Amino acid sequence: MEAADIRFSEENRRRLCFLLGTMLYERIGRGHPEIAIRYGAERKDRCAADLAVYDGYGEAPVMAVDVMAEEDDPFYWLLDKPHEVLRRGVQEYWVVSLRDAQVFLFGSRGEYRRLPVTQTMRSVRFPAFGCRVASLITEDTGLRELSALTRYRAGYDRVRSAALAERVRRYGKERGRKYTAESFYAWLKVREDSGLYAQTAELLFGDIYQYPMPDFELQTIRGNLYFALRTYMVSGGSKRKICFAPTAAELKREGLPDSVVVPDLFLVPEDAEIADGVYRGAPEWVIEIATPYNCAQDYIDKAQIYELCGVREYWIVNNWKRQVLIMRYPPDETDEPPVIEVRGFDEEIAPEVLDGFRIFMSDCTASS
Repeated sequence: MEAADIRFSEENRRRLCFLLGTMLYERIGRGHPEIAIRYGAERKDRCAADLAVYDGYGEAPVMAVDVMAEEDDPFYWLLDKPHEVLRRGVQEYWVVSLRDAQVFLFGSRGEYRRLPVTQTMRSVRFPAFGCRVASLITEDTGLRELSALTRYRAGYDRVRSAALAERVRRYGKERGRKYTAESFYAWLKVREDSGLYAQTAELLFGDIYQYPMPDFELQTIRGNLYFALRTYMVSGGSKRKICFAPTAAELKREGLPDSVVVPDLFLVPEDAEIADGVYRGAPEWVIEIATPYNCAQDYIDKAQIYELCGVREYWIVNNWKRQVLIMRYPPDETDEPPVIEVRGFDEEIAPEVLDGFRIFMSDCTASS
């Protein structure tokens, strides 16, 4: 990949950092609640960064990442800023240069590495984390949204049922096709160890995924959200159906592999038909509560599935970051990008698809 092949907007700069941060958190953050990741600091702060990783033991981040666009001054980003950042206590600083398709690493103990984006750069501070930036970048759209993070996760045991899930994926590939919604339903009836693996199964772009049942905290958030929505509906706020797992939504679009998702909550019209526990069509509003087991699918695969299949609004509730990622998708006939917001648990949030409904996500947690 040559530097000239990389076309990046400011929005894609932020989204690349978000993918890097999500990958890094999945590799090192599970089991370490002190790890926190922050995005998009003000560029006017000379030591702020596009992505910063904190370990809870100091004011300065232990790791920082900046994406240097073609118009940025390389003398500042590769000479002055590394010196300033490391002097202020950052232990590791990455610069992803889109000008010459290189990744630069600067360490507080004098470490220095420079690799092309096509090679894997491994962290000094977090040796378990490595990333090949080129796997996130494409020549046509600038950013590979979906498959990179899923491929990254394939190298370690996602869930207890990984062996079964891997057999399913290999089976589909050997036959040279993806699963359809109908063949997925048939698989659910005959799947191996169905009694042992009491887990959620979904079909995403024709591939089967399984996840552990949600823990108490997730079930509490889901239940409190449902109660708040149901109370609003009963009071005359709106006439919709509120569906929740294990009710599924079947999403089809010509030219795409089928998907059958099991959102935590989703909203459909009052007269919508739900047969055999499946709503066949695009919900108006979908809420997913992310866990370390399925966050790659929630943030990456499902975000694109919902956009392509006609969902109007998509929320991802992230309890460990205490954030809600909100995506509002424009009508399919327009070329406008989705509107993306990140809101804190202590902020009042209102969906556009449900006039008058407002909620503080902090009121839905087990600790509230």
